[in-house]
Amino acid sequence: MTRAAALLLLFLLPLSASAGTLDKGRYSFGLSGGAGKRFASVGFSFGYLVVDGLQPSIALGYAWQGYDRADAHRLETTLELRYYVYRHAVVAPYVFVDGSHVYLAYRGAPDEDHNFFRAGGGLGALFLVAPTVGFSVSFRVGSWLGADDALYDRGVLEEAPLLDFGFGFGVFL
Repeated sequence: MTRAAALLLLFLLPLSASAGTLDKGRYSFGLSGGAGKRFASVGFSFGYLVVDGLQPSIALGYAWQGYDRADAHRLETTLELRYYVYRHAVVAPYVFVDGSHVYLAYRGAPDEDHNFFRAGGGLGALFLVAPTVGFSVSFRVGSWLGADDALYDRGVLEEAPLLDFGFGFGVFL
């Protein structure tokens, strides 16, 4: 096979059908993560397709942020509603809305514990690499709700709008 034919095959692969993966009655299990300068996060999720292409899910995530003389540990419980626009394609774009309860432990001077919420939504795409296995990328816009002003003053939380880029790995059964 020539290189040109191999490149054409790789280009056309995302356009082929993957019937049934995003249809009603499937469970999904996912892992997510992220890293940056003084930042790391991990998470997992569980979802169910209630109708073709419509997936509510629950996720639990942990994030750590480091500062010069302090650090913050954030635990988020998230409810998400995702709709896959094209269900029978290897590349399945989606739209979503989500809301989270956030527990944040700030360890510095002073040590503080906070509870507040985050709400948002965005766009993403699921790339199936096998009939029931894929990875996703997403872009989210959101806002913190009910957070203490001291967290903004210290730079622990950024002002709205929150702009996030996410990635994950999922299995559909």
